[in-house]
Amino acid sequence: MPIAGGRPSTGSRGAKDMDNGWESRLLDAWSSPPCGFYVLVFILSLGVRAVVCLSRAWQISFRSPPERHFGRIFWQNFKGQVRQNPDESDYLLPFFVGTAELLAFPYLMRLQAWSVLGAWIGFKTLAQFEEWKTSRNAFNRYLFSTALVIFFSFFLARHYFPISPYNDRSYMMP
Repeated sequence: MPIAGGRPSTGSRGAKDMDNGWESRLLDAWSSPPCGFYVLVFILSLGVRAVVCLSRAWQISFRSPPERHFGRIFWQNFKGQVRQNPDESDYLLPFFVGTAELLAFPYLMRLQAWSVLGAWIGFKTLAQFEEWKTSRNAFNRYLFSTALVIFFSFFLARHYFPISPYNDRSYMMP
């Protein structure tokens, strides 16, 4: 009987043999984080959304007629739909992207996959670069929200993903 991973193998690709490769070590590096992690990610995502919407509402309230109050502008932007001006609506898509980042970034940080993180942030930045030439306020909001997501991701990585013996990157393919 061939030996695979220190255990006898039947020669078939059964469940016993699936833990030999780098893929399973990558997946087995950490157990699933506790439920509190997911709740905290959701709360932090709402917090980042609130900060961005406060800044956006403040900017819009200075350019709007007096009947559009700051609180109403903030609430409509926070909900993602602005009925008076559909161009201001984002339909919560940045919230969902930010939540996905807060879920993935801590794990990638513990894996020390800095090139993946840098590529994603660079991709997001380049995709909107032409629009930001006309609106520096939107660009600054993007920079601030990205900085918050990275800061919160460091916090989450430190507190919810313990250091793994696989952090030596020996499981990575060349």
